[in-house]
Amino acid sequence: MSEPGFDVAALDGRLAPVVRGRRVIVMSAVAAGATESVDQLLRYGAQRPLVLGHASGLGAVPSTQDAEVILHPLAECPATMSAELQAHNAFVADLPSSVVDAVQAYDPDCSAVWWLMSIVDVAETLLGRQVLGGRRPSWGTLEDKTLGDAVFDAAGIRRPTTLVVPAETSALRAAARDLDSGAGTVWSGDAREGVNGGGEFVRWVRTTGAAVRAIELFEAHCDRVRVAPFLDGIPCSIHGIVLPDGVAVLRPVELLVLRGEDDRFVYAGMSTWWDSPAQDRDDMRTAARAVGEHLARTVGFRGGFSLDGVLTAEGWLPTELNPRFAGGLTTIARALDGFPLQFLQAALVAGIDTGLTASGLETGLLAAADERRNMVMHSLSSTSRPEQECTENVVLHDGSLRRARRVESPIGTIELGPAAIGAMVRFKPDGATMTVGDRAAPYACAMLAFADREYGTTFGACSPAPDVSGASAAGGPVRRRSGGHVRTARRP
Repeated sequence: MSEPGFDVAALDGRLAPVVRGRRVIVMSAVAAGATESVDQLLRYGAQRPLVLGHASGLGAVPSTQDAEVILHPLAECPATMSAELQAHNAFVADLPSSVVDAVQAYDPDCSAVWWLMSIVDVAETLLGRQVLGGRRPSWGTLEDKTLGDAVFDAAGIRRPTTLVVPAETSALRAAARDLDSGAGTVWSGDAREGVNGGGEFVRWVRTTGAAVRAIELFEAHCDRVRVAPFLDGIPCSIHGIVLPDGVAVLRPVELLVLRGEDDRFVYAGMSTWWDSPAQDRDDMRTAARAVGEHLARTVGFRGGFSLDGVLTAEGWLPTELNPRFAGGLTTIARALDGFPLQFLQAALVAGIDTGLTASGLETGLLAAADERRNMVMHSLSSTSRPEQECTENVVLHDGSLRRARRVESPIGTIELGPAAIGAMVRFKPDGATMTVGDRAAPYACAMLAFADREYGTTFGACSPAPDVSGASAAGGPVRRRSGGHVRTARRP
């Protein structure tokens, strides 16, 4: 596909010289996550890469012909996604001697380039070699969930009224009393212990018991906590890519953030099948452009970022900023065959001239993503540790997924395989399962229930968030689009 100002072949021609004829060390948490990237490197003329990971992962790993793959498990198997991110960052910051020796054996003259495919805040070199894909520490600082509101305010976008308070009992309880509009409050912890994700330091506090559990968690792990009114509605995000000449803003993505047990949210992927109302889409894209321009102006930001939020009865409101290559970007980029988005991200961060303009990239990706929809549905479990992959054909029956019988036509597959954290479960629908406008969250709930029943995972009962975007017509929350902070208001 080619659009004015945007051509995949021309982009490949700009990016290939970065690695052509060079050795490349690919660092990925799981080796299967590097397979497509290895194929791309070989197309670009790189020498046979070295792939470093902690586990094989779900899916095909690079073949021995295409790459040398070395798996070095983390010292301790992490129990959460946040723990995995933190352990991986610590691993990169202090590489084990066996990894250093392997790198030196692969690249004795120190001429290789690193390609880091996970969230890692590093300097421009690692073991004396150029780094692609790392994140500047000044950008990583903004990942802290207690700092996002200041960015939203500086960029001039609407957000919910929130309070950031010390992680101690009296301050948290007082903030919750002030902000609770009847549905409870959401508490999000800071990044004192490093990047956290998957909703692990986020709690929906509605009862005294929930407050006690949340206070215990945050006092142990955080210094500050962002307290916000609970926002009812569809979790969704908007992504942008900052280039030297501006911001390419893309389309909304449904976030598969499910309502789980014990005051928690369960993350299970993202989808572009769902469409927000046109006005909300415009509002989300305007907000992302403003934030991207602010990041570029204040910290010299380059590359992808996302704003997560909720489509409420009052419109879309942001909840957090992810100043990094967020997963929704990969979901969107799948709409454009052969588009090297992850390598483009690495090139932009490194200041390499890609020849792209923000308007050209936006035009091409936006048109493709609206035309070809995609879904990435998966979740991680620390209570299951499979040694091999298994794949099941499944059908939907009374809202639940079960194994397909021989005479039945499956609607997709569920896969279980090893991950650094323990196990990954993934649902892949067939081509006719989803239609434009469908929400994926109900399928995610069914996937996790299947995994609990068949594989012994412990995701627990989950439910999708409701669509309340049209609630004002039925006498629900009043929809307002004024700027600044937004408090939930209900009709008398």
